[in-house]
Amino acid sequence: MSMREATDAIAKAVGADDLTYEQISLAAFHAELRRNGVSANVADMRAEVHQVAAAPTALIEGLPWSVEPHPGFNDPISS
Repeated sequence: MSMREATDAIAKAVGADDLTYEQISLAAFHAELRRNGVSANVADMRAEVHQVAAAPTALIEGLPWSVEPHPGFNDPISS
């Protein structure tokens, strides 16, 4: 599920038709936290957690191969 799909699902669940997903830089994320009253050390920690959480995705995307499902596999979610 993509972030946009997750946002759409959340918007539908809470009745927020104007909810959108916007990808921002780590610096902008940190600045937004600070603007909303989050202390500097907590904003630093949140930014660090975000970087750690994103690391496996970046690693996988950098691999020189891809993983394709077996031709006989029927994905129950996509069906």
